[in-house]
Amino acid sequence: MDRMRFAQIGVAALALAGCAFFIANVRTSESAWRLVNPTHEQDSTVAIPQKEPGRNASGAAGWSWLEGTPGWKPGERIDGYPVAGLEPSEIQKAEESARRAGLDGSQIRVLASLRATELLAILAAPAAHDRAQTCLAPMLHKNASVRWLCPGEGAAGRQFSKAAILVAAASFDWPGTPGTSEDEHPIYLVGVARGDVRRVVVESAGQQPETIYERGRTWGQFDTARMVIDRSVRLSVYGRAGLLETVSLAVAPGQARIFID
Repeated sequence: MDRMRFAQIGVAALALAGCAFFIANVRTSESAWRLVNPTHEQDSTVAIPQKEPGRNASGAAGWSWLEGTPGWKPGERIDGYPVAGLEPSEIQKAEESARRAGLDGSQIRVLASLRATELLAILAAPAAHDRAQTCLAPMLHKNASVRWLCPGEGAAGRQFSKAAILVAAASFDWPGTPGTSEDEHPIYLVGVARGDVRRVVVESAGQQPETIYERGRTWGQFDTARMVIDRSVRLSVYGRAGLLETVSLAVAPGQARIFID
């Protein structure tokens, strides 16, 4: 009996410790988001220049930016704050895969990034033959040889052109609470919205819907972290006329996935 009780106490202590770790990560993520999101400059101690989202259009046109390739240079800082969230050493394989895809690997930019157990990011790079064309790549861990997506090019490019958002998400194993059937675990995600997207809302069982993106003075990037029940998360994507699509983020604990929808 005593051994069983000690085991239950140990599991509960592990769950509490993990919960504290998750909350710390969420706060870190939210703090970083306030710093790099110009719509929250009143909460920030770092002045971030205003940015332009993608062109206000559907299809491939919505995945282009008037100011050229969006994002921060790897290692870029403003007043000492690492706005890019990634260092040049963390994208070496992404540079190689960019060159193989016909892109300018020396001009990779970081659109969104979030650090949990692993690194999640959305990268951008211009086509070598056409500097006005932007290609994107979700990254599920640092120094990954990523798959680049160029709007309108090939079957993958046509699928990407139709997508309203591009998301990289990861979920992590979580110790269960003794005596309950709850299967909660943390999920992290980063993404970018096409230019005609007005709003992205995250929804999960037992929690209030939360708007994680509104078109404004950013490139269209977003991120979030929350506790969820497996396969219960979805993103509702809205345009000017209403709902564009709903994306189900089916990510089992211990997995990371890319969503092009």
